[in-house]
Amino acid sequence: LVESSFAHPESAEVQAGVAGALRNLSVSPQIAQLIVEKNAIKSLVQAAQVHTTNAIVQAGVAGALRNLSVNEANRKAIIANGGMESLVLASQIHADNEKLQSEVAGALRNLSGEKEPPKKAPAPAASNARPASPGRSASRGSRRGPGSGGKVFGGLSRRTSPKRK
Repeated sequence: LVESSFAHPESAEVQAGVAGALRNLSVSPQIAQLIVEKNAIKSLVQAAQVHTTNAIVQAGVAGALRNLSVNEANRKAIIANGGMESLVLASQIHADNEKLQSEVAGALRNLSGEKEPPKKAPAPAASNARPASPGRSASRGSRRGPGSGGKVFGGLSRRTSPKRK
């Protein structure tokens, strides 16, 4: 399949067929590894770059990249080959295509873990803020990373402060 993509880069029909097949095959981790070894990521990104206005090619590429991007090494390869830029462009060109937008969103969601996260999320607007539970800080959320150990406000929190007698 990947060889067909490289042999016929100008054919939207071939690229759509290859991308769709790779999307379906890449659901299996074992098969995904095999197709990546055949340079599928480069093939998919090139198809997206050549056929920017073809929604069928773009949806197949985005779906395949979404499936392949569950693997860390593949995420790095997708980013290195320009996959994120191709996905963003596809979402802009085909803003009215719901299926394509869904595929692109899934791929970008998986790939976003490879980008440096923002240092600090903006605080919610006062009108949308929920009051803190009694005895808990409003800034303490459930999205704490591993190793945080309850350290809030300079290392002081209920979890790490000494027990009172």
